[in-house]
Amino acid sequence: MASKYIALSFDDGTPNDERLVPLLNKYGIKATFHLNAGLIPMDDEVSEWNRLPLSRLEHLYVGHEVAAHSYSHPDLRDLIEEEILDELIMDFKILDVCFKQKTLGFAYPFGTFDERVIQQLHLSPALYARTIRDTHQFNKPQDLYLLDPTCHMSTPDLFELTQKFIDEKSNEPLFFLIWGHSYELNTVQDWERFESFLKIISEEESIVSGSILECLRLMNLCS
Repeated sequence: MASKYIALSFDDGTPNDERLVPLLNKYGIKATFHLNAGLIPMDDEVSEWNRLPLSRLEHLYVGHEVAAHSYSHPDLRDLIEEEILDELIMDFKILDVCFKQKTLGFAYPFGTFDERVIQQLHLSPALYARTIRDTHQFNKPQDLYLLDPTCHMSTPDLFELTQKFIDEKSNEPLFFLIWGHSYELNTVQDWERFESFLKIISEEESIVSGSILECLRLMNLCS
């Protein structure tokens, strides 16, 4: 039977990440964090956009993937081609410097895109681009610039999908991709529910947890 891979993907770099990341680390679960370099404060204060400052981000994500999300989080469809590429390139370049890495992943801001956006992505360092078009499936990705997630982290059927993923048998690799924002974990019940999910995943030996990029590489879908 083929391997089962799971990746968690969180957007924006907001203050709840400081509670989320230690929880992921507790269960040995890796994740991808998509950031807007132009909205990251360079002082020590949380910004008006509710973004964590670089001084609190640069060590937070150690062991996880930091990926791009556009420089300033516009709806990229509203921009001309040159502006789209600028939003992409600036984000990748600054994240490279801030996190001392080669940034290779991307998530569409607002989940919106069109053919022009995808064309510009091909001119950027992006190896993949995550959408927000939930499939509720675990199919091996076919188009890395249209990387559709399985579900949102708050979907009512998260545990049903998790059990289905555990039970599923296939000759092809299976990929469970979950997306969301840490600020959506608002209540004690939200956090308890999410921790229960992490515990289930961590105890299942058949599941490999990785960042999006790690999972794609393990499936031999990118270099």
